[in-house]
Amino acid sequence: MKKLYTSLLLLLSCLFAIQAQDCGDRYKTVGFPDTPVEHLDLQYSSGMVTIGGNSLDLEMDIYEPANDTLAERPVILWIHGGSFVAGSRGDMKFLCERFSRRGYVTATMTYRLYDQFAIPDSTGMYEVVVKAAGDAKSAIRYLRKSYEEGNPYGIDPDQIFVGGISAGAILAVHVPYLDDEDDVAPFLQGLIDENGGIAGNGGNDGFSYEVSGVISLSGGIAVLDWMENNDEPLISFHDTGDGTVPYAGGYANVFGLPIAYLHGGALLHEKAMALGIDTEFYSYDTDQHVSMVGASDIEETDQRIADFLYRQLDCYAGESVSIEDEVDLQISVYPNPSNGFLNVEHNESARILLHDLLGRELLHESSQGGTALDLSALASGVYLLQVQTALGTWKQKINLK
Repeated sequence: MKKLYTSLLLLLSCLFAIQAQDCGDRYKTVGFPDTPVEHLDLQYSSGMVTIGGNSLDLEMDIYEPANDTLAERPVILWIHGGSFVAGSRGDMKFLCERFSRRGYVTATMTYRLYDQFAIPDSTGMYEVVVKAAGDAKSAIRYLRKSYEEGNPYGIDPDQIFVGGISAGAILAVHVPYLDDEDDVAPFLQGLIDENGGIAGNGGNDGFSYEVSGVISLSGGIAVLDWMENNDEPLISFHDTGDGTVPYAGGYANVFGLPIAYLHGGALLHEKAMALGIDTEFYSYDTDQHVSMVGASDIEETDQRIADFLYRQLDCYAGESVSIEDEVDLQISVYPNPSNGFLNVEHNESARILLHDLLGRELLHESSQGGTALDLSALASGVYLLQVQTALGTWKQKINLK
């Protein structure tokens, strides 16, 4: 039996920085139940040319927690879905309100869609994604610009997260992970150059579009190698049988037609783990698209996102745990490699989760002091064990013989 006192303390020091007392319940629970304060129809960019040649002014809605006295709050920019041919920023009002009630400033934006009277081909879809990604970056710059102009929405410019549903999640993933240093196919590089370069041509120049983390609800990325070490933290969700955006690798569909190859949530998570990016992935065994925001799942999804973002916040990571601190979290996992049975011992109330390397959840149970897991029904291979406690989430790969 191997006790992991020192290594775990160092891991917690680096990754989780136990600061729950500073954040308190804010951001993790609903502390502002009243209807959020709305700032609607804010123009963040003007005269943007669509793929159909039309000129479009782009607008944003911002929501603040009601009756909040904190001067600067972290921000979540929520991007709507619709296969890049439909949808509106109002579609994301429900998530904006949910997270504003937790203490965040939230925002949602209009972006350029495919507006030609024809079914988009892959080239057209790549172009509209490039334009829309530039719009998202402009929207993030607008938020930081508003801070410099008196901060009317009470934001913290150093803590801006981006998330989305479906097409919006695709944008949310590409905004931080595709940069100037990545290897990009010549035809795509041409589209990027024509639309103002990697930063886009949406204005609000002179401000950063960097984000502190990514929330992907059924999103994907075109090239996995665009993700790199030390990239932004990622929480992602996906349905295994999603026919619109692939769960792993496959073609995204518009009007039922395969348009562009994407690597979905399962592969995003696998790549993030390989790179050491702070990541969580939740898999849903359905043939639906974005089931995790349906009526039966939204409360759990909402809490999972809130818990993940909580660990990324400055108020959580301000101080680290030292060896001298009296933290007596004890975890033992044995035997590893396992012959089909695994003992997990700990001295804190915990949730025990086991995933395969595609991120599919295979086991999920609560434990008060330890448990013996029967893994004999699983195939030989490598799995990811998580022990989630109030002090953070401890992870270890398990080799199953």
